Amino acid sequence: MFYWDDSLITGIKEIDNEHIELCKRANKLFDAFVKGNIVEEINFSMNYFEEYIYAHLKNEEKLQREANFPKYELHKLKHDAFRENFEELKKLVKARGITYNFVQKFNGTIIEWLSFHLREDDQELAEYIKTLHKSKINELNLSNSF
Repeated sequence: MFYWDDSLITGIKEIDNEHIELCKRANKLFDAFVKGNIVEEINFSMNYFEEYIYAHLKNEEKLQREANFPKYELHKLKHDAFRENFEELKKLVKARGITYNFVQKFNGTIIEWLSFHLREDDQELAEYIKTLHKSKINELNLSNSF
């Protein structure tokens, strides 16, 4: 089970909303595993995560480029690794079906992403954007005061 808390809030509404939904989806998957109805939930979750990966990560990368985030390349490499892990999971389920091993890998991939990427990498991005935003506001205030 993964619990959303204030340490995950970036202050960027779109990103936060998508992260909250990701946490909810991960918890639904965990619940389904515990209750024994994992097959249906895995199929739904695979579709959700595929959409999430390609839409959310693309949006986040666009935001980083627009903000000239200095760690964009490193952040994108982590996104690319997550995409690759997901593609491997898709291949695994297609080849072998939904097995215990697959469920463990799938849950592990998602929990690791939530635990580390959201808590560390995305927080660093958010702090950079907040700092950038504050400096632009200060510039505007200074230019308007003359």
